[in-house]
Amino acid sequence: MEPGESLEVALQREWLEELGLVVSVGEELAGTVYHHDRGSITWIALATTTSGEVTHMIVHDAVEWFAAEETADIFLAPADVPLLTSVWVTQRTVIGTPRPASIR
Repeated sequence: MEPGESLEVALQREWLEELGLVVSVGEELAGTVYHHDRGSITWIALATTTSGEVTHMIVHDAVEWFAAEETADIFLAPADVPLLTSVWVTQRTVIGTPRPASIR
């Protein structure tokens, strides 16, 4: 986050910069803190929607969609697991844009 930037504005800026997507940000879905040997990371998931398409990728190699039951087979960084578990399994919601109808 940039100094003085809200979570919502930071998320909008990051999606636009990294994927070329304009997003609408809604409510907080979940939050976790991951502790590691160099400190702690606070993760916050916000409901986010877009109707656009990815136009470029700056720091990512791919954008993919997964049904909640498929997530056990995805390699995730250890810091990501608690937050994504909370969002995908408990709330049955996907972070980011709405899931395509084919995996609802």
